[in-house]
Amino acid sequence: MRRPKASDQPSPLRAAQAISNLSGPSLPTSVANAVFQDIEARWSLDPTEMRVIQTKPKLWSDGCLGLAPPGEFCQEVLVMGWQVTVARRRQQWVYRSNNSGELVSWDQAGSRLDSLFTLQSQPIDTVQKPERFPKKVVFSAITHDGSLETQRETLLLKDGSILQRKDSQIPLTENQRIGEISPEAVKMFAALLKQQQFHQFDGLCYLGTDQPADASKTFFRSRKTTVCYTKPSSAQLPSALQTVIQAWTQLMP
Repeated sequence: MRRPKASDQPSPLRAAQAISNLSGPSLPTSVANAVFQDIEARWSLDPTEMRVIQTKPKLWSDGCLGLAPPGEFCQEVLVMGWQVTVARRRQQWVYRSNNSGELVSWDQAGSRLDSLFTLQSQPIDTVQKPERFPKKVVFSAITHDGSLETQRETLLLKDGSILQRKDSQIPLTENQRIGEISPEAVKMFAALLKQQQFHQFDGLCYLGTDQPADASKTFFRSRKTTVCYTKPSSAQLPSALQTVIQAWTQLMP
């Protein structure tokens, strides 16, 4: 969640022009400023190319504006605010804010940016696709070089244990335990996978520009889905997959 700085916000005139043709409740200029500032900071895009196409007054369920990362505590308080949709060509950003614009959060799941930022995918090589998914495991991340000679796997178990192993033949109980999260956090992460439709990426691999097919890759796996990507390509992945990566990273010790 971002707290905008007044010193580098777009001008009030720019924000007023962007929302001038909208009907319904008037969006505060401070909220529009905060949204444009966040978009400019994240993607280095010119705010003058954007326009606000929809605004909705909202009552958010908590202090995270309903966008809490898995396992993160949010203040249990109702927050009056806004849902704002900004467009640029074929892209749409959806943001949530409080009434003043002091708090703004990008709603990745509700945004449509893939046509601008997404890499083309290709099928995962069957030789490289990991095998065996233990019943006690909810999710795993495998990083290895293209030759499969060096491999490191991190696993999240149903009981919240986080393990690390180098050999898939070793029983789970004999692997190093590097952390633990609550069962509730495991359920929240599983719900996020469903919300982001993680299954849609099954069998796909995203390579960065000019990277060879045998480049070092990271494989993400749930029971029915396997997807891979190379690290330099992560900023250009589909927004739903980026959300999963970010949530997984936050769970790690």
